[in-house]
Amino acid sequence: MAGAAIRVLKYVDADETTQLLNLAARGGTATTQQLREIRDVVEWAAHLLAKGVEYREEPKPYLPANVELIQEIEVQGDGLDELSANTPTKPLSDTEQLIDVLFPLDCLLCVGCAPTDKITGPRQEMRGGLATQQYIVPSPMSAVTGLNQDNEASERCLDNTGPRRFLITEFDFGPDTLDFQANLVWHLKQATGYSLTLVLFSGSKSLHAWWYVNGMSEAPADDSSLFHFFRYATRLGADSRLWTRSQFVRMPGGWNYKTQRRQEVYYLDLKTIS
Repeated sequence: MAGAAIRVLKYVDADETTQLLNLAARGGTATTQQLREIRDVVEWAAHLLAKGVEYREEPKPYLPANVELIQEIEVQGDGLDELSANTPTKPLSDTEQLIDVLFPLDCLLCVGCAPTDKITGPRQEMRGGLATQQYIVPSPMSAVTGLNQDNEASERCLDNTGPRRFLITEFDFGPDTLDFQANLVWHLKQATGYSLTLVLFSGSKSLHAWWYVNGMSEAPADDSSLFHFFRYATRLGADSRLWTRSQFVRMPGGWNYKTQRRQEVYYLDLKTIS
């Protein structure tokens, strides 16, 4: 039994899930969502084991943060002022205008006022209401609904998220570190040559950088692919969860309901979008 358990755990992709299993073994508690995630991972692993699938260590699109590298970059640059001063396009404040330039006019969008909310529909049907939304999936949706991991219809899941249009990096080191975060974003742009389209403030304590990556390779074997770009971003402390295509990110110009602040755009480069 112990051997089988170890084999199952080898399929666990998230360190957080392993920590939760350890917590449960010590008599700790977890939220309903966390328990659901544990169940999904274990059921998936058990399914593969029953089919006799051999375990293979797959490369992950993220790496541990490199504290020394982060501290080295922290003192480079002039922070948010420099980032704003270098914006090729004067940042738009109107959410509707921002979404019009970021996405095709006839696409399907998925938005929400809260992480658990999800409304998917044609762009034109959402016109006039986006400024009140807090979150958006940064790629057009392929259908109004898809099947989630529970094989249930959902308006936001990988099954109905279309090809990646933007890849988002979020740095979150606290409300007093926006200048530091801006230096990291600017370094990432200069070091990689990737197309930085937009940088916005979450309304709380982090900066979201939108990188235009439409049609780009994600293959680990390709040294110039998104896979390796995102790995480098996570070495700088970027949130690894934003690799997931269906993950919600902050709506440009949207509204943060917790802080009651606008999610202001500081940098915009429309020339990056084709």
